[in-house]
Amino acid sequence: MMLNSTNLNKVIKWTSSKFNELKKKEVIEIILAMQVGEVKFFNCGSYTENAWNGGLSYKVYRTTKNVVIENNSHKTIIFEVEV
Repeated sequence: MMLNSTNLNKVIKWTSSKFNELKKKEVIEIILAMQVGEVKFFNCGSYTENAWNGGLSYKVYRTTKNVVIENNSHKTIIFEVEV
């Protein structure tokens, strides 16, 4: 997969909860602008009016050849692209 907003949009699962600090579009823009060696963490909560219903945490890092996105709750790589 090539690194672009369309492919990142497919890979990153994000809710539109008003409690999230960032919108999915903002997360994608940050990832696209990352430099080699940079590491970012993103949390996507899933809140209702009454309670926390879980959510996802992502660790994103950039190497010289790849951008890797890991789902931290499962410690697995979900996305690796040639850049």
